[in-house]
Amino acid sequence: MGVGGLYKHTVSGNQAAGFHVGGGIGIGNVATFNTSNLGFGLNLLGGFHFEVPGASHVMVSFDGGPSFNLIASTPSSTSFQVSAFSPALGASIIYIF
Repeated sequence: MGVGGLYKHTVSGNQAAGFHVGGGIGIGNVATFNTSNLGFGLNLLGGFHFEVPGASHVMVSFDGGPSFNLIASTPSSTSFQVSAFSPALGASIIYIF
C-alpha cells in the first residue's frame, strides 16, 4: 500500500487531444519474497491523450518513460528502467469531473 502522484503538462495540442510530458513520485510498501519493505520511486513521463468520441469527460492516455526505484531492504536495492506505466502499454482511462 502506498501513495503517489503524476503531473502531466500538455506541450502540443489541447486538453481534448495532444502530447504531454511530466513526472511523478511514489512511496509505499513493496512485497519482496516473504517480506514487505519500503519502496520509493521517481518517474519522468511522456505520452499522448485524446477524448473518447461520444463520451463526454472521458479521456484515454498512453504514458511511458524512465523510472528510478529504490527498495529499502538489506542490502538496499535500486533499479532503473524505461517502460510503460501500466501493463496495458501505459494506457489509462480517465474521467474528468
